[in-house]
Amino acid sequence: MGHSDTQRLMHRLFNDRDFASMTEHLADDVTLIDVPSGGTYRGPEEAIDYLAEWARGFSTATVADASYLEGPGHSVCFFLAKGRNDGEFAGMPPTNETIAVPFCEVATYAADGRTETVRFYYDAVTIMTQLGILIADDEEYDDEFDEEDLRTTAEGE
Repeated sequence: MGHSDTQRLMHRLFNDRDFASMTEHLADDVTLIDVPSGGTYRGPEEAIDYLAEWARGFSTATVADASYLEGPGHSVCFFLAKGRNDGEFAGMPPTNETIAVPFCEVATYAADGRTETVRFYYDAVTIMTQLGILIADDEEYDDEFDEEDLRTTAEGE
């Protein structure tokens, strides 16, 4: 089994909410790093708790439209994280909104093929906007930034 096959299997197990089976494919010293939030999760228990938090917050969460690349000791996946926010997530109440957010996941593997590290890259602002937590108000946005604005900003006025 190649590394991208392991990553694909882990995504299928996540989509099936089979967290117990996921543990078999994690190294004892696995580390998951949520780059945008700065969160680091060490060991299989913390790693599974992190993944389960996404599933609790988005009961329909799925890894979708995935494409995989691999090389010696690593694999990379680009996918859409999809789901409805129908549970508490990151300390916030559910919004009942859906997300479809591009993710990049970079995984490295131990000599025995088990997952050693996973780094998740995504745009947290996009998630917050899709959830309605951040509102983009185009009417108040002034895209006419001229030299006078620059002088005023620099002078602290």
